[in-house]
Amino acid sequence: MNALTRAERAQVDASSDTTVTFRLNGRDVRAGPGESLLKVAQREGFDIPHLCYKDGLDTAGNCRACMVEIKGERVLAPSCCRYPMQGMEVQTASERAVRSQRMVLELLQSDMPEAHYTRNNELDQGWVASSPTTSRTTASSLSKGVLGRPTRNACA
Repeated sequence: MNALTRAERAQVDASSDTTVTFRLNGRDVRAGPGESLLKVAQREGFDIPHLCYKDGLDTAGNCRACMVEIKGERVLAPSCCRYPMQGMEVQTASERAVRSQRMVLELLQSDMPEAHYTRNNELDQGWVASSPTTSRTTASSLSKGVLGRPTRNACA
């Protein structure tokens, strides 16, 4: 239920000329046809981290950095490829969603080498840098097996 196929999405877009009203972080908001949760959140001023989403490209939801919590659903959903439904309640900044977003970004950053040519990349400039609890040291300590389990970069 996390994503629709392109054919299903085109069918929904073609048949839907009305807006959808749902709750986003406790506020009633409207979404137009074909507007993802991520686009609505950006329009409403909510900041959701995202790495694989770019305007004009197909949404894949591969990076899992844009996860949000939807009331009544067991698993978190990627906001870039999830579309709102009437009456849906979405939390972008719940403890569970933020913990998931932070973990994905920290793990991605921990896999990056500590070299000058990787400095000022999209990951450093954006979401991980703005997180108050994440630092380059914290992320690199994850890759050195501090959590008691060696990772694939433990010998690097």
